[in-house]
Amino acid sequence: MLIGDVLAVDDVQALTIGSKYIKSLIPAVVNIVYKKLLQYDITARAFTTRSTSYEGPVDEIPDENSPIIKYRKMFLRGYLQKLCSDPSKMEFWEYLDKVGMMVNAFSSLVSLPPAYG
Repeated sequence: MLIGDVLAVDDVQALTIGSKYIKSLIPAVVNIVYKKLLQYDITARAFTTRSTSYEGPVDEIPDENSPIIKYRKMFLRGYLQKLCSDPSKMEFWEYLDKVGMMVNAFSSLVSLPPAYG
C-alpha cells in the first residue's frame, strides 16, 4: 500500500525503526557538524552576521560556546528530532512540506553562478 503515491507501508516501518537508533545520535551529530563548520574561517564567518530571528550577541570569532552557535545547534537538534518523528502521522509530512517550501523560496531568491547552481 502506498502513502501519497510515494512511500509503501514497509518504508514507513523502516523509517520508524531506524529513527530509534538515529535519535540517540542527534546530540553527537549536532556537535560534530558545528565543530566542523567552525573549523574553517569561511564557514565560521557565516555566524558573525545576523541572518535569522536570532537577536542575541554575535561574537567576532564564534566558537562552540558562542550564543549564536548554541542557538543554531538548538534548531538543528529540533530539525533532526522532527525527522525522527512518526512518519505515519500527517504532522510529519506537513513539517517536511513546510521545510521544502522554505528551502525552495530561499533558493529562488539566491542567484548562484552556474558552477554552484
